Amino acid sequence: MKKRWNMLLVLCLSLLVAATGAVSAQTPIPWFDYDPPESFYMGLDATGSYHYLNDEFGETAINRGSLKLRFVQFMDSPTFGYDINASVTLNTKESDEDRAIDLDFISGGHTSAKYYFMEDSDIFGYGGITGSAASEADGYSVLGTAGVGYGRFKDVTPLGRASEIERALMEIGDVVQMFGRAFLVELAQETERIHAEVETDLERTERIAEYITDNAPGNPPVSPAGVLQINDILTTGVGRRTVGWEVRGGLGFPLIIDDDATRSVNAVASASLGMPISFDTQVNVTAQASSPLDEIGDQYTIGLQGDVVHTLTEIIDVGGDVKYSLHGGDDNKWSWSAGAFADVQIAKSLTLVSTAELSRADKYDQSRFEFKTSLRYRFF
Repeated sequence: MKKRWNMLLVLCLSLLVAATGAVSAQTPIPWFDYDPPESFYMGLDATGSYHYLNDEFGETAINRGSLKLRFVQFMDSPTFGYDINASVTLNTKESDEDRAIDLDFISGGHTSAKYYFMEDSDIFGYGGITGSAASEADGYSVLGTAGVGYGRFKDVTPLGRASEIERALMEIGDVVQMFGRAFLVELAQETERIHAEVETDLERTERIAEYITDNAPGNPPVSPAGVLQINDILTTGVGRRTVGWEVRGGLGFPLIIDDDATRSVNAVASASLGMPISFDTQVNVTAQASSPLDEIGDQYTIGLQGDVVHTLTEIIDVGGDVKYSLHGGDDNKWSWSAGAFADVQIAKSLTLVSTAELSRADKYDQSRFEFKTSLRYRFF
């Protein structure tokens, strides 16, 4: 157990050192100054793994596989926003009795929409739906939420790209005077501006290079090597960067639930924070709480989660996360986990994902360590 803790500690320290180096090596990015008219993100990926073991003595036999599809979509504008997060996991395993292959599925997700009462205000009303289903347990539920909140998230990935363009052009000598906060924001907005006609990647790159020459401090001429650097930055896939925070409070109520489930209305509250500490590193923190109205404060559920993702190289992402949950009341139940991961790109849109996790729950006498490797393909 001590070796496992040491392994996780080394991974976390390595990640912290890498993130600190990234911050010190780059110009501070004015994340909060960037105010896009609309933030939008959409992604779909599939992750699969397979495990087979059949020893010569026949005492141990494992034949199982897993495939997970995940869809994420996010939009935010001055008056309206929504988010969708859904996943379906298919698990196959060999039956011990007749050696047949059984198929189970687990699905879950949530969607919510919010309306800002005024364009220049961060106060909003929201409504959402959360659902889950599992074939093995024959369990299902659809829960609704509604309430009010305060705060706003922005997709600042374009601002990170603008900062990378500045760094790359300074490294090759095309730019000798720093862009400054104001021009970085202008450049980020320009990279997202699409002309009436559809642009090719080359046309957008040439437009950005010309924009830098015409508008950047010192009007620096961009060399052919600089154009190639800009094209690489604009076309290379990068992790999403968001900045902002919000708090929510309201009611949660069952819409469709299993006959054995409790049908009480809950008071719900949540808080979330997203912050890139550099273009290469994103930090996210979320806290949630709920309690039945008829037993408010006596029965409750609390969940905390934090994660950090760091782009180590063009093909390697590393990160870590911690989770904690508590079901309090007559019979307290708790669990926690701490993990680290590494994503290595082995082909375009295809990555090798390795995860290590240490977890503990109140029903177990000791911690559990798990290491898993799988393949993930990103469709978009």
